[in-house]
Amino acid sequence: TDEGREIHACKMKEKYYPLSFSSLKEFAKSPAHFIAYKNKQKTDTAAMRFGTAVHSAVLEPQKFELEYLPTDLRRNTKAYKALVDDNPSKTFLTGSDWTAIKRIKSNLKGCQMAYDLLSGCNKIEQLVTGTIEGIEFRGFVDAMNTDYMIDFKTTQNGSPKEFGRSAFNFSYYLQAAIYRELTGVQDFWIVTAESQSPYTITPYILSEEYLERGRVELMSLISDFKAWNGEAIGYAGSEEHEFFVLNAPNWA
Repeated sequence: TDEGREIHACKMKEKYYPLSFSSLKEFAKSPAHFIAYKNKQKTDTAAMRFGTAVHSAVLEPQKFELEYLPTDLRRNTKAYKALVDDNPSKTFLTGSDWTAIKRIKSNLKGCQMAYDLLSGCNKIEQLVTGTIEGIEFRGFVDAMNTDYMIDFKTTQNGSPKEFGRSAFNFSYYLQAAIYRELTGVQDFWIVTAESQSPYTITPYILSEEYLERGRVELMSLISDFKAWNGEAIGYAGSEEHEFFVLNAPNWA
């Protein structure tokens, strides 16, 4: 029966709760991507590891000093592997990454608005949880107070043109909408740090129109998630089709 299928689908999906920005973004690609993400089948990249280290250095400097050390050893050498084995509680950065992080921290102090925004937050790496339209969500806000939230991001190019494109492609407006729903805090800032010289720091605030776009997309994805049957379906239900027709993109 339809009721039986619905109960079965709900039970299959329960093991994937709570949702998060990252998992919902994968669901927007396809349920198969969502399941792979939830089963931890995606691997970290060098850029992701560097971004995590920058986050720690900027937002939790004391923790960074305890956990990270520089090394000039290459990751695929026996000497590096021995170093890691001898220091299981440490994460090792290349000399160039270590220098880049020091430059980013220095530039952050020189960007008055970004520095003031971060200094004005009384909660760092704040866990936020709650339900949105009956679905459990959780996330971590980089920095926040009662008036605004900040997401600190590393990027190759922090210019308005290039980062604007990246912010759209990575659905940061959706992230903002989720955190808005979970916290009730209205203003959402992104502070970018370029991952290469000159390591420019740039603050951005999301417009109300952009935030509303995120809210609409969030509600649509939640609706799709509720309707999902719990199976690992590919792109746009691709298991129902043998192939797609590929045409030139609209901009071509």
